Amino acid sequence: MKKRMLSLLLALVLALAGLTPVYAAPDGGTFYLTASTAERTLIEPVEIPYTAGQTVLQALQGSGYAFELSGGFVTAIDGQAGNYTVFYDGGAYALDAPASEVKTAIVFSEYTGAYDDAQTRLAALMGRCRAMTNNVLHYKPAADAYADGLAALRSSGWAAACTALEASIAAYEAILNGPQYTVTAAITRGDAAVPGARLTLTDSYGNVTSTTSGTLRVVAGDYTFTASDGSDRTEGKLTVTGDTALDAVLPNGEWFGAIQIMYGGAALPGTQDAAARTLVCDVPDMVGKTGLCLYAKRGADIPANARLRTIFVDVNGNDCSHISREWDDPRVSLFRILDTGMEGRTFALEARYNAGDCTQIQSYAVTLRRTPTLSRLAVTVDGVVQPMEFAPDQTNYTLPVIDDTVVVEAAPYDGGYTVAGSGTVRLTAEKQDHTVSVTAGGRTTVYTLHLQRVEAVSARIAAPSADTAVCVTNAAGAEITPTDGVYRLLPGASYTCTAVVGGVYRADRVFTASAGLSMTAPQPERLDALTALALYDSAPAATRKTHDSAEGFSPDRRTLTYTIPDNQQRLYMQATVASGYTATANYYKTSTGRAASVVIKYPVSDAGSAVMVGQCVATGDGSQTVTVRLSKTAAGVEYYQEHTLHLVRRTQLKTMTLRADGEELRLCDASGALCTFRSETTAYTVTVPKGLTALSVAGTFVGSGYTAEVNGIRYDGSADVEATLDPAKDSETVTIRVCGADSAAVPTAYTVTVRKQAPVNVTFAADPADATVFLTDTRSGKRIAPTHDNVWSLMPGVTYRYTVTCHGCAGASADYTAPDTDTVVPIRLTRVAGEKQMLDAAWPSFRANGSNNGVVNAPVPASGEQAMLSWATQLGEGYGADACGCPILVDGCLYTYARSTLYKVDAVSGQVLATGAMDHSSSFAINTPTYAEGMIFVGLSDGTIQAFDAVTLRSVWIYRDPLKGQPNSPIVYHDGYIYTGFWNGEEKDANYVCLSVTDEDPTRGDEAKLATWTYTSKGGFYWAGAYVCDTAVVVPTDDGANGYVTGHARLLSLSPKTGFLQDAVTMAEPGDLRSAVTYDNGQCYFTSKGGYFYRIGLRGDGTFEPGSLRGLKLYNYANDAANPAMSTSTPTVYNGRAYVGVSGVGQFKAYSGHNITVIDLTSWRIAYTVRTQGYPQTSALLTTAYEAETGCVYVYFFDNFTPGKLRLLRDQPGQTAPDVTTPETIVAGGQTVTYDTAPVLFTPSGAQQQYAICSPITDESGTIYFKNDSAFLMALTSTITKLEITAAPDKTAYREGESFDPAGMQITAHYANGYTRDVTKYVTWSTAPLTAADTRFRLEFPYAMYQNADGKTGVACVKPSVMLSLTISALAAGDVNGDGVVDDVDAALIYGYVNGRLTLTDEQLLRADVNVDGLVDQNDAAQIYAAYLTDTGR
Repeated sequence: MKKRMLSLLLALVLALAGLTPVYAAPDGGTFYLTASTAERTLIEPVEIPYTAGQTVLQALQGSGYAFELSGGFVTAIDGQAGNYTVFYDGGAYALDAPASEVKTAIVFSEYTGAYDDAQTRLAALMGRCRAMTNNVLHYKPAADAYADGLAALRSSGWAAACTALEASIAAYEAILNGPQYTVTAAITRGDAAVPGARLTLTDSYGNVTSTTSGTLRVVAGDYTFTASDGSDRTEGKLTVTGDTALDAVLPNGEWFGAIQIMYGGAALPGTQDAAARTLVCDVPDMVGKTGLCLYAKRGADIPANARLRTIFVDVNGNDCSHISREWDDPRVSLFRILDTGMEGRTFALEARYNAGDCTQIQSYAVTLRRTPTLSRLAVTVDGVVQPMEFAPDQTNYTLPVIDDTVVVEAAPYDGGYTVAGSGTVRLTAEKQDHTVSVTAGGRTTVYTLHLQRVEAVSARIAAPSADTAVCVTNAAGAEITPTDGVYRLLPGASYTCTAVVGGVYRADRVFTASAGLSMTAPQPERLDALTALALYDSAPAATRKTHDSAEGFSPDRRTLTYTIPDNQQRLYMQATVASGYTATANYYKTSTGRAASVVIKYPVSDAGSAVMVGQCVATGDGSQTVTVRLSKTAAGVEYYQEHTLHLVRRTQLKTMTLRADGEELRLCDASGALCTFRSETTAYTVTVPKGLTALSVAGTFVGSGYTAEVNGIRYDGSADVEATLDPAKDSETVTIRVCGADSAAVPTAYTVTVRKQAPVNVTFAADPADATVFLTDTRSGKRIAPTHDNVWSLMPGVTYRYTVTCHGCAGASADYTAPDTDTVVPIRLTRVAGEKQMLDAAWPSFRANGSNNGVVNAPVPASGEQAMLSWATQLGEGYGADACGCPILVDGCLYTYARSTLYKVDAVSGQVLATGAMDHSSSFAINTPTYAEGMIFVGLSDGTIQAFDAVTLRSVWIYRDPLKGQPNSPIVYHDGYIYTGFWNGEEKDANYVCLSVTDEDPTRGDEAKLATWTYTSKGGFYWAGAYVCDTAVVVPTDDGANGYVTGHARLLSLSPKTGFLQDAVTMAEPGDLRSAVTYDNGQCYFTSKGGYFYRIGLRGDGTFEPGSLRGLKLYNYANDAANPAMSTSTPTVYNGRAYVGVSGVGQFKAYSGHNITVIDLTSWRIAYTVRTQGYPQTSALLTTAYEAETGCVYVYFFDNFTPGKLRLLRDQPGQTAPDVTTPETIVAGGQTVTYDTAPVLFTPSGAQQQYAICSPITDESGTIYFKNDSAFLMALTSTITKLEITAAPDKTAYREGESFDPAGMQITAHYANGYTRDVTKYVTWSTAPLTAADTRFRLEFPYAMYQNADGKTGVACVKPSVMLSLTISALAAGDVNGDGVVDDVDAALIYGYVNGRLTLTDEQLLRADVNVDGLVDQNDAAQIYAAYLTDTGR
């Protein structure tokens, strides 16, 4: 402040003295300048010159940057206001000091600490770095150090930044000055060397080395090379590690044939020089962005697969060089290669052929040379314009004339042209040529008039009646004046004779002039041919509105005025006409200004059809004139008359909002009934608290250039206006008059009757005390905020609706009419029992935890060979309402939904374990269910949330939002409540809602859930997942406007308890916010469709840290403002890094710039990107399971593009490029392009391949569970290395014919990632009767489908199995001694064994158990003995 005051005092002294200080200095000089706010850099360090005697301020003002001063110090730089401090050498700051005192740099910033010379030293170093010509800033360490320097200039840390930048510059220069090696090039064409060919090497930083000697010396590194003879060239890549030989073969022969530039289907004049490979073509100046085409024929020697390219940047700044063009096609558009005017251009045609690792290129230089034209050329004889079909690009005209003197009139196409040859021309011969030239830009175009002198013929034309006027016009519409009743006409020319009665009724006859012609003009019909006329705002008879003229229609009234609302964009007409007549509406189109006409073919009828008069009216205040022509033709005569319609516009408000003390008021009609604002309704009433001194009026206009008068005071624009009120009055009227820019526009006056009423204080005393009271006005549905605690200021007699809710209680809701006096309303809630069974949840909602992060420590598969698709279960169809939803993991099972069914699915087998009936389907099934407190919550279409018992899948309750909407936001649980949002469209309102999860009526499943609170936002909430804690619901919004880059979205902090807005920030950059908010270490992270990654600090009280919002522009390998690097990916944040998926320039176009972006949060820059085939639209799964071993985390993303690849990225802090990439190739436009992409872990195949909008989830096994648009729910597990029998079955000995019994058996699966699992209930075996061959009995785990392996996809997996050893007896049951007979001896052996006197072998025991009860006892002996007695007849 002291520094600013000194500067201020000095400035005041100088101002009072009327002097400007001038300091003598022998010479001028330079210093470096930089400026920044606390958030962004305004001026990167740049060298600024000054002249002798200039002050610092004068040098700054002459720098080309804008500095605004107030009170003697700088308050804005380049339009950016800020609290700026300024320092230069030694801590100086005076701007009126000599500029020569700045020895290094002058630094503007919002830094408020002490000066340090490292600050100016850093600025000067960065300025010199920027000016270096060796591309040092293409060296990533230097670029990073420079970016760190910019950040330091905004705050502190200058010395460290200076040291780092100096070190990176030194390291870069060491690279450039490293050992050099010789590159020797053999440049040939055919088999012959090309003398004088130039070899150019460009290193990875952009430095160029060139030679024509065939050899050059460079340091080791990667280069691109170009070998060229000036016309042909060959390009490729070269790695130099030592002395290197390079063979480059140039294109051979002629690759181009004839080349023409086409316009209007014809070739423009031009000269092609095949030897020089040039084409010069003349293009008229009136040719603009459309119409030009290229017609390039293949040459005799061109390779079959050579591609044609046009190398230019169009007039809109789009690079068209990558577009492949068609050969031998005259319709190849050169859209926007030129604009109208005299500016031409030269561009290259390239024929490109991929020859192995190189590309051969033959070029043709095409010059489009502009030629000036005339916009008008006319010849007049005796003041009569002669017929002449003039076209700017037509230069020869033949005109017969009947006089020796003619006047030539010419106008150029554009200003600044020179025209010669206009004026009076005297004919001295029967045939005489006259030229008119137009010159511009050194080019001249000559128009030639071939004039032929002919003798005129005389004609007499009589009027048919005394009250009929007659006139004759030529084909140009020029009237011929007779002399003494005789017309001098051009023989053989066509003329029109027009007869007019009363200036209204007309008749035309066309005739050919000939010598001695005498005729009588036709007699007009004295009939009003238009008997009825109707104008409408729309076509449907049931709903259209009629426009009446101000004068009232009458058949004899020729001029009518109609007032059309300014928001009407279409006009419809009916006309009833006299017999034989046709009505035609003639007008000029609002879009192009060109003449248009429409036949009004329908008669006037309330129920009949009407004709649309297209583009006759448009939104706004622009007036229009329509001429309705009534005509008929009989015996070669056209009879006609006209009515003129003046269409003037009624200027209106598009929207109107009234506020009192910041609160929006409810609009009512004149009767007091609630209404919404409509442009055509002009009378409203509002009720305000008594004592209010001003009413805020806000609105938007239908058209541009409007003004408003509020109570007679004129306001430009539509900013909020304060209308003063008289507190002493009980009622007042506010008048708002809307005026247009068009003088013919009709203003609309709106009146607002302001009724005043004293409010009362109403206290809603809820029990329990922590219940939430949500109060709305029943007339508008808008929420009313309390004045303090639970006290509301309400208007007497107005009915409100309260809703009171609390977790663990049954909510209450009722209408309440405010009384005339203050009152207390007690509301007691009833506590309810009936808690659900609590379950463990490995992944309970959209993300793994309440911070919305996706970080786990599970051993997710790390390679394709160690991953397999275990199962795929189709649960729905497509991606619409019948789609399969994204899953969650609860109690070892997957929960998801499809169509109108909730599913519980076994995580190991994919088998459906249970289903529940949903009330109806979801919208697009793009979200997961959410689990909490023993319940599953699912978002359904039309703004519905349904809760289910997680065990029984029976419905618990249903919430239906009053604004409805798609359930596109994740459902987030916190402390007894769930939070989610809905979406109705880009520009429509939708709610964010808080619901108590309590089952308030356990006896019902369709219980109507009351909202604890709702928050309404324009544009709604789409994929807007909130971060919820005890003090804040942090949720992003859509931007409320159509498109990616039109509106500005907000990040909200709402109170979890009340839903009231605690804080909000609006993004500086446009674009919807459509990710969830990830919370990590006090920071909230999120992304935008506008192409930015953001973070903001969240304070403990639920508000945002002031000034902490930072945005980082994302990258998609382009800089297309219309197709930004949008992201809807919820950031995954770990160890100072963030991982998001980013869209290319075509959201659903393969390899259009889609990528996985890794962000270094410490330096706040993109660490690197790696391409993907499709847009990784959802969110990453990150595992730390391998970090201790490898130092890397493993990050998993899905491509949202068929087949829906699952990609794997390895990353660690400090990494600046992917450690592994995989080449993927695409053929587009006949060209094969290969991209280095993130490695693919798994590729869905066959029926499972589809677009994938599902974030991967996992459990302790490392299995990835997901779905895609194939409607299959899938599990990708680690491969099984072995099945182990960890417990043998109780029974392993069998007789032939018995079936296998698994009782007591346990099978354990060992996975490649080290995980083990009991899979006993999942293994399968043969159920056929056992045979002697089954001693090695196969047990199989059937859940193994396919995988990526050996560079292939869809490779079938071998199903894991294990062999169990069994004992199979071939002898009959009961034949204990094996003698082939079952008899009393066998029974005796069993008795002996049972009594302990004998021992039996395992095989004997197997045969002895005849009743197959697992025991050998006296029952078996008795059964054998009884059978023996029966068989022997004893």
